[in-house]
Amino acid sequence: MKSSLKTYLSKYEDELNIDLMNKAADAPLVDYIVDSWKSLEVIKQLKFIRYEYTEKESEIDINKHIYKREKGVKKKDKHDVKFINDSRVGRLIIYMEATMLEEDPSTGEKRYVVYPIKKAMLIPLQDENGYFQIKGKKFYLIF
Repeated sequence: MKSSLKTYLSKYEDELNIDLMNKAADAPLVDYIVDSWKSLEVIKQLKFIRYEYTEKESEIDINKHIYKREKGVKKKDKHDVKFINDSRVGRLIIYMEATMLEEDPSTGEKRYVVYPIKKAMLIPLQDENGYFQIKGKKFYLIF
């Protein structure tokens, strides 16, 4: 009985959507994150300019993204050394502009000032099996 299971054919086998199960039509995670940043343009003061994305580990300085906070340690005794973990990440940099109406306190004149916003973040990379490895643990992304 057990040996014949691999040759058993179901009448519903042709109706299975294998591409859906393997998420073949899904866009990369970065595209969804960029779309969520672009959705902030519903606020008329915010404008999405551009983004940069890289998966090259040589271009990513992990010390600029990870901050270790320890209680009970004086500021002068803290070290700037970060430990390498098992996470595989890419870097995404978002460039936006915020337009604000400001009043000059000395003259009372109101004018629009444009402030540039630059936000860098780390995005986990997907492996060939569809898993993300974060802090040494495997996660499967479900939308």
